Amino acid sequence: MNGDVKHTVLGSMERPEPLMSEDDRRLPPRRVIHPNDPSKWSRWFHFSLVLMLLILIAGMVFWYKLYMV
Repeated sequence: MNGDVKHTVLGSMERPEPLMSEDDRRLPPRRVIHPNDPSKWSRWFHFSLVLMLLILIAGMVFWYKLYMV
């Protein structure tokens, strides 16, 4: 091996960082990061109900015109 090339372990030349306490390493609770937004879910739920009702009505009109006339 060439004497000019230094083979060192990664980080061996640097000062070690102080260890963090367990409280510093903890993540916040999920409900803090992702708060519950019931109004958003309620709006989507009602939108899906109206959409399904419109599809049902359109299907019944189509079925009536196809088979009853």
